[in-house]
Amino acid sequence: MMSFFYPLTVAAHVLYSRPFQTNYGFRRLDEILIPKEYTEVHENILEFRNKVFAHRQLKENKKGGQRVLLDFHSVYWTKKSIQFYSQVIEKYPEPEMFREIYDLCNIFLKKVRYHSEKFCRKYQKAFPMSDGSYNFEMDDSAISAFRKVDTLELRERTFSKNLPSITKKKCLC
Repeated sequence: MMSFFYPLTVAAHVLYSRPFQTNYGFRRLDEILIPKEYTEVHENILEFRNKVFAHRQLKENKKGGQRVLLDFHSVYWTKKSIQFYSQVIEKYPEPEMFREIYDLCNIFLKKVRYHSEKFCRKYQKAFPMSDGSYNFEMDDSAISAFRKVDTLELRERTFSKNLPSITKKKCLC
């Protein structure tokens, strides 16, 4: 089990952090979405993602231009006979962090469902009337909000099972 801990930790931190990072074409999620009791957890997740898992950061700038050494990485040297070996040891979060990431994701899932239904109700008149698959156009210069696609096969495994499914009954479309 422990051999899977590191890659699972990296994946959880990177995937959780993705919506809060600068993205090209997508807006960043606003930090206001984070419940106050999870602010420190959220900041810790982003810090590990940014300073350990996605980048190796040894120092950071503080106010006044002072550079401080971070304690996420340690470098060790070993001498054996006439050879030297180096090793970088990285600090990583405790297993309890998975519970906190899971809890935060559940909070966001409820918010996504709520806002998806709200979006659906607000723009129901713009939704296509005929059955089929449609691409939601994210380009501001698009003529229509939806573009019909004929060759798209939506498979259950293609999308996250956690994304909300909006029915016409819920949406009143």
